[in-house]
Amino acid sequence: MANNDYMEFSPVKFYNTVGKKEFSDNAEAYFEELTKRSNINVDENKATVKKIKSLEEKLNKLSKKLNILRGFTAFFIVLCVISFIVAAIGIVILVGDGDLLTGILMIVFGILCGIGFILLIVLYFNKQIKNNSKIEESLKKEYNTQLLIAKNQLAPLINSFTFKDFVNVVNKTNNNFTLDDQLEPEKLLMLDNLFNFNPKLTDNDSLFEVESGNIEKNPFIRLLILEEVTRDKVYTGTRVVSWVVTVSNGKGGTYTTTRTQTLIAHYSAPAAFYGKCSYVIYGNEAAPDLKFTRNPSGYNYNQGEKDLKKFIKSRSKTIQDKYNDSMSKGGAFTPISNMEFESLFYALDRNNEQQYRLLFTPLAQRNLVELISKETPYGDDFSFQKFKKLNIISSSHSQTKISMNLDQYIGYWDYEALKNDYLNEMNKEHTSLYFDLAPLLCIPLYQMSEPSVFNPMENLTHISIYEAEAFVNHMKEELFIHPDAKTPQILKLNFINSKNNTDVFEVCSYAFDKIQRIAEVPVVAGNGSTYLVPVVWYEYIPVSRTTKVAMAKIPEKTDEVEAYSDDNIISYRYKNFASLYLGDEEDLDDTKESIFEKLIKNRYNLFK
Repeated sequence: MANNDYMEFSPVKFYNTVGKKEFSDNAEAYFEELTKRSNINVDENKATVKKIKSLEEKLNKLSKKLNILRGFTAFFIVLCVISFIVAAIGIVILVGDGDLLTGILMIVFGILCGIGFILLIVLYFNKQIKNNSKIEESLKKEYNTQLLIAKNQLAPLINSFTFKDFVNVVNKTNNNFTLDDQLEPEKLLMLDNLFNFNPKLTDNDSLFEVESGNIEKNPFIRLLILEEVTRDKVYTGTRVVSWVVTVSNGKGGTYTTTRTQTLIAHYSAPAAFYGKCSYVIYGNEAAPDLKFTRNPSGYNYNQGEKDLKKFIKSRSKTIQDKYNDSMSKGGAFTPISNMEFESLFYALDRNNEQQYRLLFTPLAQRNLVELISKETPYGDDFSFQKFKKLNIISSSHSQTKISMNLDQYIGYWDYEALKNDYLNEMNKEHTSLYFDLAPLLCIPLYQMSEPSVFNPMENLTHISIYEAEAFVNHMKEELFIHPDAKTPQILKLNFINSKNNTDVFEVCSYAFDKIQRIAEVPVVAGNGSTYLVPVVWYEYIPVSRTTKVAMAKIPEKTDEVEAYSDDNIISYRYKNFASLYLGDEEDLDDTKESIFEKLIKNRYNLFK
């Protein structure tokens, strides 16, 4: 896009009129290309699906029929039992010198009806159930056979899905941003050196997924992180107590009675809590000294124009008060004349008015007002923090997921259902990514600014530490977790060394053991006495374990040859990487390196 095009660019309007449809069309064309390349026969699958649905319909009808037959069988069994009870009552009447005619009639009626119901159950209902059950069994067998055929028909297509599908479609679409196949170590180093980004996450954070790319030529990374937070948890316990009291009977006398009370006690203790969150981290050298924070405004576009005016009026007063306070203290805060933007964006903690106005031109203000106050898929759900050359976007819509889960398509048997769900998921992921980046796309200066020249001189790993950490989080949990751990684990990686084309990492697993404790909390009852109420709580004791993995990049295409097999090798594949689990070994020895190399070269047959 030429620089002058940014002067009219509106991210919301572009998405609604161009971007959304263009991506959807590109995704559908890409899916058709995958279908063609996988060489599956769509017509054959449709014919098989037709048979499956016909069998499903027959099975449903047969199931209803069998339920009715079994219901009637149960009903007649009950009547049979009642009939014999009537006959037994008749016998009791006769034995007990009751009415002779009544007793005989009840015996005859009961026995005849009971035998009749037995014959009806045995000769008709059981026979019908048996015959229909055989038909059902045969239909189920045919249904499972056709289902397996349909799954096999789609297997080549499903097996061709990769994480790069989404990357390829995004990059084919005119979004004003592109995605990388993977986050390279050079980009992480660039964010560090040019934009002062500290790539080291805290010990309480573990990276689950990572995407990276560029908005024009400026880099961004998108992270999904598992966070552990330790805070107090309140536990509750109860105890029922009783005591005897003497009360007046109202007639001058007294009597004793027992009163009971359920005492409730609370006890607080530190506990570990886990949750996922996502961030976009974007580097741009425009307005290099500016710092500010904005959070979702709370305004909903459904509230209408009248409520928007009330909202702006209310915040305008707060903004004016801040301006007056700043002036009285010799501060520099000066509101922008566009009070709609000031009220909705509401970044009042900014530190540089000149650079703030340089960044938020009238077009940027208009774009952000449109993004915040107009109808969009998620509304105003984003936080925006700028710390000099770094920009951090966090949105509620992407807090638990930032990439497609391809495993969900394993076992699909209907091509049309697969296509529909696959494209819907891809469109959802595009929308989520687009509106995570939209606040940045709203600012023309960001699109017009290019980063300084960066040439990494130091030796780098083959795999970035972020991709490596995401990788181990996709491996089996039991490979790393401490045997006493009773909470989720936080995995942290440290680079050890590189050997040929392989990186070796130390994997540190941090978790907690939970030990049950009982606290006795004093509580005063209604009788004035103090009782100890037991409260069960858990002590969280840190546990950790250190293991090692080796990782290497995988070539995208290799020849199919017989795979090397070794029972002692645990290997995985993720994106364009392969891993070898080293466990407690000191390093990647020559034997295992040779095995790992053979595994990589032999088409990853052993990778789980």
